[in-house]
Amino acid sequence: MKRDGHANMALTLSFEFQKYLIRHPKFAERIPERALVVFELDGRPAFNRWAKHAAAKQLRPKQKMVVIRVRALRPPVSRLQAVQLVA
Repeated sequence: MKRDGHANMALTLSFEFQKYLIRHPKFAERIPERALVVFELDGRPAFNRWAKHAAAKQLRPKQKMVVIRVRALRPPVSRLQAVQLVA
């Protein structure tokens, strides 16, 4: 996976994690305030190295880093219903 692919995967994980936190607010409470969140994805060692390296560059003094390990990511599914082509 190229660098842009890693960035796109990080954005996808971030977006999906936000949706996860909405459904699991107790999980969100375990993340320290102002922590830097970095994602690990099982089976993607190159992405994981890139993510930790990118996060380390952004980490501020005394800021905590939290690693969120994701075992799997489901394929995206459209939520559209009753779609019609008009004209």
